[in-house]
Amino acid sequence: MVTLVKRPKVPPFEILNALFDLTPGEARVTRLLTSGESAAKIATTCGVSVETVRTQIRSALQKSGMHRQAELVGFLAGIDTI
Repeated sequence: MVTLVKRPKVPPFEILNALFDLTPGEARVTRLLTSGESAAKIATTCGVSVETVRTQIRSALQKSGMHRQAELVGFLAGIDTI
């Protein structure tokens, strides 16, 4: 049996902001993280350092009350954005 796996739909900024009061930068990093990008790739895409990306991830985790990236990504991937 073969099951196609597709990337989760990523919640828009408005939902992330309403849920966790993320800054635009934190939301952008969180959305890219949820779509499967690494911190290094996100840094390149956003034109910032990897340390900046890691700081924004830590801030998003703190604001969301979650402790692990996988927990945050799993939560956001489960949000129905219809």
